[in-house]
Amino acid sequence: MAVTPDWQIHTQTSPNGFDWIKKPYIRIGPIDISVSPIVERIIDGQQEAIAQNLDKQIKSQIPLKQHVQQAWTQMQHPFQVSGEYDTWLKVTPTEILMTPLNGQGDKIRALIGIKGYTETFIGKKPQTTVNPALPPCRSRRKFRMILRLVSAAKFLTPMLRNW
Repeated sequence: MAVTPDWQIHTQTSPNGFDWIKKPYIRIGPIDISVSPIVERIIDGQQEAIAQNLDKQIKSQIPLKQHVQQAWTQMQHPFQVSGEYDTWLKVTPTEILMTPLNGQGDKIRALIGIKGYTETFIGKKPQTTVNPALPPCRSRRKFRMILRLVSAAKFLTPMLRNW
């Protein structure tokens, strides 16, 4: 299971045979006639088509791109980090990283990382222009968090020049 650059879930199901829970039969009066050889030939011939249909259904039933697009847009709106000091944080994302999907039990898990810039504002809520263009998904086995304080440098540099 993987995520394509255009945020689609990609699976590649392959048939692995089947086992009967209870073999099928037809009862004619007191006689049971096994129909399992006939049914097995039919099922064997359809396993590949069933596997491909499962992959199509998974792709159409999991709207990953829609959820990532919503988060991408929402994170670009400034949010207030302190009401007391009227401080706002504005995030300008540039890239999204994602670890491979990991299925355990009935859950699918992945870590998502965001690369971007942050700006801190004091005073009224800053104006923003949202970039709706969702970047392609970039897969990483793991990633680390790096927080660079560009915002602080922008704020402090003019003060230090006058010092």
